[in-house]
Amino acid sequence: MRNKLLLTLSILYISFLTCVSAEQVPESKTAHQFSLVDIGKLTQVERSFLAVAKEHKGVHKYGSLYVIALGPQPSSGYGLQFVRQEQILEQLKIYIKRTFPEPGKSYLDVITFPYIIGKLDLPPYTTLSVLDAVTKKPIFDEETDQLTFKRKQFIKDVYKTWTVKVENGYNRSNSDSVNIVMKKLDGMVLKNLHIKTKQEKSKRIVLIIPQQPYEKGAIYLLQIEHKTGHNTKITILPFEIR
Repeated sequence: MRNKLLLTLSILYISFLTCVSAEQVPESKTAHQFSLVDIGKLTQVERSFLAVAKEHKGVHKYGSLYVIALGPQPSSGYGLQFVRQEQILEQLKIYIKRTFPEPGKSYLDVITFPYIIGKLDLPPYTTLSVLDAVTKKPIFDEETDQLTFKRKQFIKDVYKTWTVKVENGYNRSNSDSVNIVMKKLDGMVLKNLHIKTKQEKSKRIVLIIPQQPYEKGAIYLLQIEHKTGHNTKITILPFEIR
């Protein structure tokens, strides 16, 4: 009887310690942090994304890579600084400080492209807000360029024809508002492209047909710019020839 009583008390004591430990040790939470990245560690395609993204005002995304860009500025006195971040429920807020030329100081009179680049693994159903650290309001207004940088594709067809959708098609009359360029990752533009519009059911699509074979082992960027008012929609499709 005594042994049973001791056994019962021991079990109750162990249960009590377990409950106390569970209350004292907080639950482990995975922090989804926006972390600045070293440009030198970017891949070739990621650098190409950065080169395009930094020239267009807005928040641009490629995979887990984010570029917050101010767009072209008239001098070296303008900049962006990452201040802090906070997560409230399913909303992650990043606070950015804008810097401006200080009176009495001299700056380089050149066009600059201030930006911040970082990585963020945003969990599902979580929204990202980029706010001004001073005003606590969105750092950019609605008039920002929209950049869509797609995942790299691997292509075996050295005469691959690309099919894209462009509003109102593509012709000489709208060549000022629609610009289609294909270039290698080293910057060399392919000039021998045949571009034509085709009606497919209720959609107007554009065919981009190379007139010479792609170089095997090379990486290309197909870039489509569509200007709409004060904004520009940019779609870039990187592909590698195997």
